Amino acid sequence: MDYKAFCERCKHYSFNLKDGILCGLTNQKPSFKDDCEKFELDEKRAKELDQKTDYVYANERHDLGNSFLKGFSSILFPISKILGLFSFVLFVLFIITLFPHSKIR
Repeated sequence: MDYKAFCERCKHYSFNLKDGILCGLTNQKPSFKDDCEKFELDEKRAKELDQKTDYVYANERHDLGNSFLKGFSSILFPISKILGLFSFVLFVLFIITLFPHSKIR
């Protein structure tokens, strides 16, 4: 049972870092199977949680569109480093051929 999704919408919801989710009436961890007989909907909190869920869902859909670009850039970045190093080596070889008798060698 996903107590978090269920209990967060209850007027009696309580939470602390030591114990996690607690019932505000009993100060015990939830232990019901399907439904809690003490559940009372906190409409304000439920509305806030629904809005937060909608916002997260919208951002996840937006991130799916960017996942291609992230994957593509993870391939291009190493390739660009290799090409940059290769260009540097060619430049050095070009300079050496321009000045064959210099003291560079």
